[in-house]
Amino acid sequence: MNGIFKGKVHSSVTVGERGQIVIPAGVRQMFRIRPGERLIVIVNAERKIIGLMHTDDFNAFLKQAAAVITKMERKVSRKNR
Repeated sequence: MNGIFKGKVHSSVTVGERGQIVIPAGVRQMFRIRPGERLIVIVNAERKIIGLMHTDDFNAFLKQAAAVITKMERKVSRKNR
């Protein structure tokens, strides 16, 4: 399984007629998901995995990735001088 399921299987959900699911209360509490919050949907189509992430966490990830990319660009530009 290549570490796909390092966490626990918490529960199952049912997809409604409009394609909606309810995140179980225990999971909402665990991840502090409040009504009205926006989540990012992350998909790995090849492995048929769907994940959710708080938008704040996703933004922090993007900022960190941007910092790493900037650092790499600087290294590359120094080598090309």
